[in-house]
Amino acid sequence: MRFAIFTALTLVSQTGCGLLIDGGYLISGPRYTTSTEQRRPTGQSQTDLERDLRFENGRLVLSCQEVTRGLDRVWHARKEYEYQGGIYQAHWLPILVEGVIGAGVAIGIGTQCSKPGSDFGCGGLYYTIPLGVDVAYSAVRLLTIDKPKLVGKSNSAPWTAPHSDPQAVRPVACEPNSSLIVGTYAEDPRALRLRFDAQGALSPDDQKRALRFLADGHGTRIFLVPGGEAAVEARTKRCELLRLALQLGLPDIAHGLGPECPMPPPQ
Repeated sequence: MRFAIFTALTLVSQTGCGLLIDGGYLISGPRYTTSTEQRRPTGQSQTDLERDLRFENGRLVLSCQEVTRGLDRVWHARKEYEYQGGIYQAHWLPILVEGVIGAGVAIGIGTQCSKPGSDFGCGGLYYTIPLGVDVAYSAVRLLTIDKPKLVGKSNSAPWTAPHSDPQAVRPVACEPNSSLIVGTYAEDPRALRLRFDAQGALSPDDQKRALRFLADGHGTRIFLVPGGEAAVEARTKRCELLRLALQLGLPDIAHGLGPECPMPPPQ
């Protein structure tokens, strides 16, 4: 009896997937738009002072570099498509899911009801009929829906942005009296504020405080404050810093590497 109830509920919950896909298509409308970023080198370059954090001999230090990067012309290419009577190839889902479930349930019912002396009737096979109907409906839809048709193209206004890979990197001295902020934003009153020493490094105690603060989740972003200048967000993010600290054997941060900060797979 339990098997029959479970079978009926399973089949009812899975029936009509093809119709649901078509219902979603009717609600969403006949058109959709895609947008992709396009880049093209301009042949120009620019040099900027970039600041970041790194570990040097086990100590967290401020790193400053003059980085030259090529400039790219960047824009978004937008394309508008029109569905040709339905969502292209979407009906593979009900064919596969309902086909597998229907076949599995039919085999299970047939096996149970064909056993000698079994009181389980083969009438349960009728429950698979709605699945078979939807699979047939989805197969017809799969064969009759063509690829979406491109009906429009446009480009956004272009802008200039530096390339991700640098052309040249030159280490330079960092500004004195620089500091570190760990918080949700630079002006966060609950943020942890620490000062780098004359060598641009955090003291051992301040380094422990910063790593514990990050690991405990009190701070999610890292900001650098060059002497007398506005705060800028560090290129190295929270998870990267915690992973690097753990690889260097620094304590008190392993508990901060949860699902949101997974360790990279071994090389």
